[in-house]
Amino acid sequence: KIAVDGLLDMLLLPVNIVFFCAVCVRVLKLQPDSHIRTMVAVVIESADIYEAFALWSVLVLFVKVVQAEIEEDSPAMSSFKSFKAISLQGVKAWVFIQSAAVVLKLALQGLVAVYFPSICFWASKSCTPCEKWYEDNVA
Repeated sequence: KIAVDGLLDMLLLPVNIVFFCAVCVRVLKLQPDSHIRTMVAVVIESADIYEAFALWSVLVLFVKVVQAEIEEDSPAMSSFKSFKAISLQGVKAWVFIQSAAVVLKLALQGLVAVYFPSICFWASKSCTPCEKWYEDNVA
Protein backbone atom coordinates (compact mmCIF):
# COMPACT_ATOMS: atom_id res chain seq x y z
CA LYS A 1 0.00 0.00 0.00
CA ILE A 2 2.81 2.45 0.85
CA ALA A 3 4.60 1.69 -2.41
CA VAL A 4 1.48 2.39 -4.44
CA ASP A 5 0.76 5.61 -2.55
CA GLY A 6 4.32 6.86 -3.02
CA LEU A 7 4.32 6.10 -6.72
CA LEU A 8 0.89 7.64 -7.24
CA ASP A 9 2.01 10.80 -5.44
CA MET A 10 4.85 11.20 -7.92
CA LEU A 11 2.82 10.19 -10.97
CA LEU A 12 -0.01 12.57 -10.11
CA LEU A 13 2.32 15.51 -9.46
CA PRO A 14 2.25 16.79 -13.09
CA VAL A 15 -1.53 16.36 -13.20
CA ASN A 16 -1.84 18.38 -10.01
CA ILE A 17 0.37 21.18 -11.34
CA VAL A 18 -1.60 21.29 -14.61
CA PHE A 19 -4.83 21.49 -12.61
CA PHE A 20 -3.56 24.43 -10.55
CA CYS A 21 -2.35 26.18 -13.70
CA ALA A 22 -5.72 25.63 -15.40
CA VAL A 23 -7.51 27.14 -12.41
CA CYS A 24 -5.23 30.19 -12.58
CA VAL A 25 -5.71 30.65 -16.33
CA ARG A 26 -9.46 30.36 -15.85
CA VAL A 27 -9.42 33.02 -13.13
CA LEU A 28 -7.23 35.36 -15.17
CA LYS A 29 -9.39 34.89 -18.27
CA LEU A 30 -12.87 35.00 -16.72
CA GLN A 31 -12.31 37.33 -13.76
CA PRO A 32 -9.43 39.65 -14.64
CA ASP A 33 -10.75 42.55 -12.55
CA SER A 34 -11.80 40.53 -9.49
CA HIS A 35 -9.92 40.47 -6.20
CA ILE A 36 -9.53 36.73 -6.79
CA ARG A 37 -6.90 37.66 -9.38
CA THR A 38 -4.52 38.36 -6.49
CA MET A 39 -4.85 34.74 -5.40
CA VAL A 40 -3.31 33.35 -8.59
CA ALA A 41 0.21 33.42 -7.15
CA VAL A 42 -0.95 31.58 -4.03
CA VAL A 43 -2.73 28.92 -6.07
CA ILE A 44 0.36 28.32 -8.20
CA GLU A 45 2.53 28.04 -5.08
CA SER A 46 0.06 25.58 -3.54
CA ALA A 47 1.38 22.97 -5.95
CA ASP A 48 4.68 23.20 -4.07
CA ILE A 49 3.00 21.74 -1.00
CA TYR A 50 1.84 18.74 -3.01
CA GLU A 51 5.34 18.41 -4.47
CA ALA A 52 6.84 18.40 -0.98
CA PHE A 53 4.43 15.70 0.21
CA ALA A 54 5.17 13.65 -2.92
CA LEU A 55 8.89 13.89 -2.21
CA TRP A 56 8.28 12.83 1.37
CA SER A 57 6.28 9.75 0.34
CA VAL A 58 8.86 8.73 -2.27
CA LEU A 59 11.65 9.16 0.26
CA VAL A 60 9.78 6.90 2.70
CA LEU A 61 9.42 4.34 -0.10
CA PHE A 62 13.13 4.62 -0.94
CA VAL A 63 14.09 4.17 2.71
CA LYS A 64 11.94 1.04 3.00
CA VAL A 65 13.44 -0.49 -0.15
CA VAL A 66 17.02 0.16 0.94
CA GLN A 67 16.33 -0.95 4.49
CA ALA A 68 15.02 -4.27 3.20
CA GLU A 69 18.25 -4.82 1.24
CA ILE A 70 20.73 -4.00 4.02
CA GLU A 71 21.44 -6.64 6.61
CA GLU A 72 20.72 -5.65 10.21
CA ASP A 73 24.28 -6.36 11.47
CA SER A 74 25.98 -4.81 8.44
CA PRO A 75 28.40 -1.88 8.99
CA ALA A 76 26.45 0.04 6.38
CA MET A 77 23.34 -0.07 8.58
CA SER A 78 24.62 2.62 10.99
CA SER A 79 25.40 4.94 8.07
CA PHE A 80 22.01 4.22 6.58
CA LYS A 81 20.22 4.99 9.85
CA SER A 82 21.99 8.36 9.98
CA PHE A 83 21.06 9.08 6.35
CA LYS A 84 17.48 8.04 7.03
CA ALA A 85 17.13 10.33 10.05
CA ILE A 86 18.73 13.36 8.37
CA SER A 87 16.88 13.03 5.07
CA LEU A 88 13.47 12.41 6.62
CA GLN A 89 13.86 15.35 9.01
CA GLY A 90 14.99 17.59 6.15
CA VAL A 91 12.02 16.69 3.98
CA LYS A 92 9.60 17.07 6.89
CA ALA A 93 11.04 20.52 7.57
CA TRP A 94 10.66 21.43 3.89
CA VAL A 95 7.01 20.34 3.92
CA PHE A 96 6.37 22.44 7.03
CA ILE A 97 8.17 25.51 5.64
CA GLN A 98 6.39 25.28 2.27
CA SER A 99 3.01 24.89 3.95
CA ALA A 100 3.63 27.77 6.35
CA ALA A 101 4.81 30.07 3.55
CA VAL A 102 1.73 29.36 1.40
CA VAL A 103 -0.65 29.76 4.35
CA LEU A 104 1.00 33.07 5.32
CA LYS A 105 0.79 34.34 1.74
CA LEU A 106 -2.83 33.20 1.52
CA ALA A 107 -3.68 34.97 4.77
CA LEU A 108 -1.94 38.22 3.82
CA GLN A 109 -2.81 38.49 0.15
CA GLY A 110 -6.10 36.63 0.07
CA LEU A 111 -7.79 37.62 3.28
CA VAL A 112 -6.13 40.59 4.96
CA ALA A 113 -5.33 42.55 1.78
CA VAL A 114 -8.84 42.06 0.40
CA TYR A 115 -11.10 42.27 3.44
CA PHE A 116 -8.97 44.17 6.01
CA PRO A 117 -6.46 46.27 4.04
CA SER A 118 -5.99 48.80 6.82
CA ILE A 119 -4.42 46.14 9.07
CA CYS A 120 -1.31 46.08 6.85
CA PHE A 121 -1.03 49.85 7.01
CA TRP A 122 -1.46 49.77 10.78
CA ALA A 123 1.00 46.90 11.35
CA SER A 124 3.72 48.26 9.06
CA LYS A 125 3.14 51.87 10.14
CA SER A 126 3.42 52.91 6.50
CA CYS A 127 1.32 53.09 3.35
CA THR A 128 2.66 49.76 2.11
CA PRO A 129 -0.04 47.32 0.94
CA CYS A 130 0.07 43.68 2.10
CA GLU A 131 1.24 42.35 -1.27
CA LYS A 132 4.24 44.69 -1.35
CA TRP A 133 5.08 44.06 2.32
CA TYR A 134 4.99 40.29 1.74
CA GLU A 135 7.23 40.50 -1.33
CA ASP A 136 9.72 42.82 0.42
CA ASN A 137 9.93 41.07 3.79
CA VAL A 138 8.91 37.43 3.39
CA ALA A 139 9.33 36.22 -0.20
